[in-house]
Amino acid sequence: MTLVDIRTALAAVAKDKRQDMYLALDEHEATAINNAKTLYQRVQALQTRGSA
Repeated sequence: MTLVDIRTALAAVAKDKRQDMYLALDEHEATAINNAKTLYQRVQALQTRGSA
């Protein structure tokens, strides 16, 4: 699963009118996702710089 897939899935959950309690993110999960996103972007930047 790529970051884009995860982002798409999370967006679908966020827009779900039912607001299923099992799919709602708590503050810790949202923070973890944002941290993972930041880490992914940093790794991509390092890889791009390394191959240039």
